[in-house]
Amino acid sequence: MSEPTPTSLRHRVIAGFIGNVIEWYDFALYGYLAGVIAPVFFPSEDPVAGLIAT
Repeated sequence: MSEPTPTSLRHRVIAGFIGNVIEWYDFALYGYLAGVIAPVFFPSEDPVAGLIAT
C-alpha cells in the first residue's frame, strides 16, 4: 500500500474537522431548542417529561 500524499491527507483532516464542527453545531442547537420546544408542544404539568419527549 502506498503512502498518502500530503494533499490527500490534508483533505481528509479538513473533511473530518468540518464534519466534527457540523456535528457539534447540531448537538448544541438540539440542546438549546429542546428546552424551548418542550413547553410549547407538550403539557406543562411535568416539565421533565416534556423535555424527555423532545
